[in-house]
Amino acid sequence: MLASPCAIISASDAGAHLQMFCAAGDTTLVLTRHVRERGDLTLEGAIWELSGRQAGLFGFKDRGKIAVGTHADLTVFNLDELEWLPDVRVEDLPGGGARLLRPPGGYRYTIVGGVVTQDHGKATGNFPGSFLSAG
Repeated sequence: MLASPCAIISASDAGAHLQMFCAAGDTTLVLTRHVRERGDLTLEGAIWELSGRQAGLFGFKDRGKIAVGTHADLTVFNLDELEWLPDVRVEDLPGGGARLLRPPGGYRYTIVGGVVTQDHGKATGNFPGSFLSAG
């Protein structure tokens, strides 16, 4: 199914069921299990599936590739440092509500619009992103 042109990988509910489960880390699972451990996908193929292919399918013309004139959204990592770790329970919702959270996984940086938003799993407090509409 990972190689099927009829499927996209790394789709999630984006937190719609926040208190029931955590789909964060799906990308890390693809990179650790299906690229590094099992070789189901090449690293280049997985990155394309997780970024460029999805951007194209959803009409985001200036995303999903590194090129002059495109938006500088990047994730910096060393494949050998990534870890797909189990969810942990945290109680940080309003009123002390609990949810599941997945540990950062070993990524070095997340960069949005050229601005670092996460540095080694820690939020920087920068929020340069905006809502995207398909083109």
